Amino acid sequence: MSGHEDAWRTLVDRFRLPVWHIAYRFAANPDDADELTQDIFMRLVNVLPSYRPSGALGAWIRQVATNVAIDSYRRRRRAPVLVPDEEIPEPPVPTSWQPDAIAERREEAATVRQLLDRLPPELSEPLILRDLMDCDYPEIADRLAIPLGTVKSRIHRARQTLARARRALGRGGPAGISKGDDR
Repeated sequence: MSGHEDAWRTLVDRFRLPVWHIAYRFAANPDDADELTQDIFMRLVNVLPSYRPSGALGAWIRQVATNVAIDSYRRRRRAPVLVPDEEIPEPPVPTSWQPDAIAERREEAATVRQLLDRLPPELSEPLILRDLMDCDYPEIADRLAIPLGTVKSRIHRARQTLARARRALGRGGPAGISKGDDR
């Protein structure tokens, strides 16, 4: 046997188990892990000349093994599974698409909108910009020409006020928002 073959056998013997463990995590069954381990060592044969001893050999081998395993996993996931049309079940209709759920969400949105309309503009405007228009805090501060801290405190106060009003509605109480509620 040549020195290269002895070195290769030593490398395989030393790293076979850690490489197999990496392969198993991606293959999820022993037979596929065995096959993937062979693929990893075949790749190592090809890329070993590119190894630079600046780092630990074991870490480099584990990185190559992980890359090969990820590539294999991605290829398997992209491969179409051919199933006859008659064997494909109808997907269930998500609960959120059912008429009752849609009506409930609309009713909830209308309630929140009514409560939001009752907030004073200095509270409702930053809240609408943040939660409905998805603006970030600095952008809201620029748009409304107010300090960043003021934006944060007004949004917080608006949310608290809306939450109190919604709780009151849930208990059957009045959902009024008065000027004193925005503190």
